[in-house]
Amino acid sequence: MDITDKSRIHLACYRGMRELDLLLIPFFQHEFDSLSMHEKNLFVYLLERDDPELCHWLISSKTPEDANIKKIVDRIQNSNKKRMSQK
Repeated sequence: MDITDKSRIHLACYRGMRELDLLLIPFFQHEFDSLSMHEKNLFVYLLERDDPELCHWLISSKTPEDANIKKIVDRIQNSNKKRMSQK
């Protein structure tokens, strides 16, 4: 997926699991533009993973083996925690 095609990336944030939608869509809406090119590529890479794998990383707190993937997962989780604490 092309990281410059924001509408396609936004659509890819809609998953088969509502729990993932609630994490990915707000992150995309609030944080995507501020990501570095490397982070954008990592985010797109995440969106290409299966829902169960994403669920393990984002919800079940299982740590990805790849350190770069762990960084973007942490960023998504921290961003959502921060937004939730502001409500």
